[in-house]
Amino acid sequence: MIDTKIQPLNYVKPLSERSSAYDFRSLDISQNNYDWDKLLSSEFLEQFLFNSKTKFLSSIASKFTERLEVAKNRGLGINALHKKGYTGKGATVAIIDQPLLTTHNEIKDKLIHYEEVDEHKSWSNEASQHGIAVSSILCGKNIGVAPDAKLVYFCVSDTNTDNYINAIDRVIKYNEEHPENKIHTLSISYAIPTENKEQEKRLLDIMQKAQESDIFVITTSLEKTHNFSFIGGDRNINNNLDNPQEYKEPLFIQKRNLSSNNKNSDTKNTLIVPQDRVTVASPIGNEDYTYYSDGGMSWAVPYLAGIYAVAKNSFPEITPEKFFDIAIKTGLEKEICGRKCSIINSENIIKTLEFENASDKILNKQNNNNNIILDNTNDR
Repeated sequence: MIDTKIQPLNYVKPLSERSSAYDFRSLDISQNNYDWDKLLSSEFLEQFLFNSKTKFLSSIASKFTERLEVAKNRGLGINALHKKGYTGKGATVAIIDQPLLTTHNEIKDKLIHYEEVDEHKSWSNEASQHGIAVSSILCGKNIGVAPDAKLVYFCVSDTNTDNYINAIDRVIKYNEEHPENKIHTLSISYAIPTENKEQEKRLLDIMQKAQESDIFVITTSLEKTHNFSFIGGDRNINNNLDNPQEYKEPLFIQKRNLSSNNKNSDTKNTLIVPQDRVTVASPIGNEDYTYYSDGGMSWAVPYLAGIYAVAKNSFPEITPEKFFDIAIKTGLEKEICGRKCSIINSENIIKTLEFENASDKILNKQNNNNNIILDNTNDR
């Protein structure tokens, strides 16, 4: 999973059977004799994977530069929140993921703790494409959902479950050791394994311990830990990225050709956040970025974590349950593959919390005034 230079292609081919993307990362294809008219059609353009070091034919390079920049926009009201001052300033977030490029401009000034947690180490310490990507989505200085949040990072070079258990335990201990930078949001782009029931129980137990310490552990398996249903969604990169109408089922579902008539018996609403057609920080250089057409749930987790971190920082009494309930109710309702879904609207979440906070203050003031009147009456 290391983002390294790929040998030049003699022809354009998919990355894998799972992916429909065409991988041009770090390639010089400025002289290649591709059928560019065909490749630039919407059918192919929507499937490109490239980075800021990819060299395209000069006549069409601007199309990719523009796409790389546009896709840095996290969308669905995030920029509007930032303009209102909701940037996560004062919050500390944590990530457990693969080796990180700690010097990238997106995170170098906000990384306050970096620690390796390896029970069964097998990977290289070379910076992975995954770690810097999720970090930039969550709290990147220029492209993050919570751009002013501080970052605590626990590196697991191996996906062994013991590493995640130990890393979550380290997050809990970090809060005990550093109360001035208390973590309330932990992002792990990871699915809870089920093949080993003993390990699964240990993992769920440590996540429950974190929850009891007021840490929201956000994984791709929230249905197991919080009974929440959420997935990442695809978006139309050519249109308004703040418009929830431009979002739909993720690419991995589209590829399965699931019919909207396939009704899901689960009546719970599913929250959808962006995951596809996004630009993230790249490990190939401190100022480099990669555009992914098919992001996968790995990119959805830090987005959701970023919004929660912003909300929790401004409204400390919020819980994961209340946050998710508001997110479902204030999002755009949409049926996707027979399931009731709600496209997240970060601006509406904060507006709702602002309204509730103001209402509570008015109610408290009225109660205090009533108490004063009663006291004065008793004095008579």
